[in-house]
Amino acid sequence: MKMRDYNTDHSVAFTRDEIASALSKLDPSCDRGEWIKIGMATKSAGEDLFDVWNEWSKGSEKHNQSDAASAWKSFKGGKVTVATLVYLAQLAGWKNPRREQQGAKTAPAQRVK
Repeated sequence: MKMRDYNTDHSVAFTRDEIASALSKLDPSCDRGEWIKIGMATKSAGEDLFDVWNEWSKGSEKHNQSDAASAWKSFKGGKVTVATLVYLAQLAGWKNPRREQQGAKTAPAQRVK
C-alpha cells in the first residue's frame, strides 16, 4: 500500500489508516464545536479524507450527511491542523501503532539477570 504523507510537516507523516485510528479514539457525539474542529484537523491532513471523517461522524445519532458534506466544504486552512487531531486522540489514549512498533524495534536490549 502506498503511504501518503497526511501532514505538511514532513518530519511526521500519517497514513490514512493512522488518521482513521486516531479518529476512532474520539467521540463522534461530541458537541458541534468539537466536531467541527476535528473535521478541520482531518481536512488539514488531506482533502481526500472526507470519507474517513464522515464514516467516523456516522457513529453519532446526530449525523447528517448533507450537513457533514457542507461543513467539509467550508473548512479552510488555518490554525487547526492534523496536530490537533493527534493531540486530541492522544488525550483519549491513542498511540500510533506504527510509531509504537518502530519504538519496540529500536528499544535497547534488556539485561538478563
